[in-house]
Amino acid sequence: MTNIFILLVITLAAAREYLAPNRIPKWKTDDPNYGPDFGQPEQIHLSIGENPNEMVVTWLTFDDTGKSLVNYGTSDNKKLTEVSTKNICCIVFVLDLL
Repeated sequence: MTNIFILLVITLAAAREYLAPNRIPKWKTDDPNYGPDFGQPEQIHLSIGENPNEMVVTWLTFDDTGKSLVNYGTSDNKKLTEVSTKNICCIVFVLDLL
């Protein structure tokens, strides 16, 4: 029984998979039909700014978008207001996990 246990431990240790530190994620590919849109926002957060007439919008993306754009308005209003990062304060947080 002990021999079987030792054989099982050795087999499991040899078959263990690991992620290489320089791997390329599956979604990071040249194929446009695979993976998410790199500019697609995720985890969108809305909050009131320092004044009640200010709104703060934050979101995450998979890659650098180059240009950020926010459209906002009421649901009854068919014409939305468009704001780009040229007109607003923009802070970019980059988390580098090396």
